[in-house]
Amino acid sequence: MTVTDNPVAYCGLWCEGCPLFTGRAAGLARDLKTELDSMRFEKAAEAMSKIPAFEALAGYPACRGVLDIIEQMHCPATCRGGGGNPRCAIRSCCTGKGFDGCWECDRFETCGHLEILVNAHGTAHLVSLRTIAANGLDAFLAGDKPWFTD
Repeated sequence: MTVTDNPVAYCGLWCEGCPLFTGRAAGLARDLKTELDSMRFEKAAEAMSKIPAFEALAGYPACRGVLDIIEQMHCPATCRGGGGNPRCAIRSCCTGKGFDGCWECDRFETCGHLEILVNAHGTAHLVSLRTIAANGLDAFLAGDKPWFTD
């Protein structure tokens, strides 16, 4: 496995578990938009939103905006292959220090760069980093690869 096709991001998250990498949500959003457009759902939503049981349909334009955003959420490469945020502070830190990942740093448990991941992943990145640091990358890849923890 080369550095660029390694499916584990510098932060310890498994790229292939990411909904952006798989593109599934983006494809589903695209397909749903296509179907809704084909039936001119915006007109139905507008009319039906005046009926008390369907008044939530008044929010359809906002829903459509969310679908537009989800459709754009596709990452065609792993973190190491150029995917993800090109200005990622975690990636910059690791590459600047010559690390293959945060697991090589003795300060990853308290690193401020990793705090950005907590809202989206809980402590999954720390669970992964601990596993890789203790058992190695191959053992991590052979086991559970959490994407989110509470």
